[in-house]
Amino acid sequence: MVLIDDTEVGRVGRGQTLHLDVPSGAHQVQLKVDWCSSEPLVAVVEPGETVFFACCPGGAASDGLRAVIDNKDDYITLRQTPEPIVMAKSPLDRRTRFLLGAAFGFFGGGLTLIGAWIWRYTGVASGAADVVAGVSLAVVLASMIVLWLCRRRVT
Repeated sequence: MVLIDDTEVGRVGRGQTLHLDVPSGAHQVQLKVDWCSSEPLVAVVEPGETVFFACCPGGAASDGLRAVIDNKDDYITLRQTPEPIVMAKSPLDRRTRFLLGAAFGFFGGGLTLIGAWIWRYTGVASGAADVVAGVSLAVVLASMIVLWLCRRRVT
């Protein structure tokens, strides 16, 4: 979501361009993605002038999860540029795909574990809940270990 002077003026996705007509003067520009946002920028638009911005990740793709949890304003970055930039889509590297898989395993296993506990304590499927809880606990623990080991290696 693109905000100008705290008002949503449009949405832009990966590799997309958004053209907006705004009155001349100083404007605060900011991007928001769910609960994360960029730092607000002040752009001064002169009459008849075109101003360009580029949205980029706040860091390496493998740092995305940490940015969402630790500092929501580091997830995306908004920069003013002298001319339009054509962004090329690049595939995620092997390490980043691995870390994303571990993060999804952690969150998915945690949600499944909560569901199994609810089944167990409500009596809906108490026999199946033990098996589901055991498997999901193993997934959560394995994912935590992987994420911890990879984080130690990076820092």
